[in-house]
Parts: sequence; C-alpha cells; structure tokens
Amino acid sequence: MDYQWHDFIGNLGVAMIVIAYYLLQTERTTSRAAAYFSANAVRACLVQQNKL
Repeated sequence: MDYQWHDFIGNLGVAMIVIAYYLLQTERTTSRAAAYFSANAVRACLVQQNKL
C-alpha cells in the first residue's frame, strides 16, 4: 500500500476533527460559533478528498 498525497490530506482532515472534538469537550469553543461551522466544512472536504 502506497501512502500518497491524498492520504495525507485525508489524515489531516481527521486530525482536525479530533482537535475540534477536544476543543468542544474542554469548552474552549462552542458548536454554535461561526468559525466552528466554517472549519467543519473544511474538515469534511479534506476527509472526502481521501475517498476520491
């Protein structure tokens, strides 16, 4: 199995999801914040890129 550039992008998206979950659990951000919504769209696109 070769690790390619799109695998890295997908892993980056997953890492961002884990960090966002940590920030929500430690109450450093809220799920209603505008930055959270826009970052969530970016994370979803990064993970989706891995599946193409």
